[in-house]
Amino acid sequence: MSFQMKRNFNQMIASIFIKVVKIFLVSSLLFGLSGCFTASPDDDRMPQGRPASWEYSLPGGFDRGGLR
Repeated sequence: MSFQMKRNFNQMIASIFIKVVKIFLVSSLLFGLSGCFTASPDDDRMPQGRPASWEYSLPGGFDRGGLR
């Protein structure tokens, strides 16, 4: 392979690499601006003020005297 052919091949590879990087950056930017995160300011509030009655119990109600 001559020097000129190696140089052309390296330029072609560099050109393809730069195009791939540009496509990746543009698609990342578009994904970031697409609005896929839609949280509102009200989302940080808990839906309840205290835990539900079943949250700290064992399965089957065994912590409240067993089956009834």
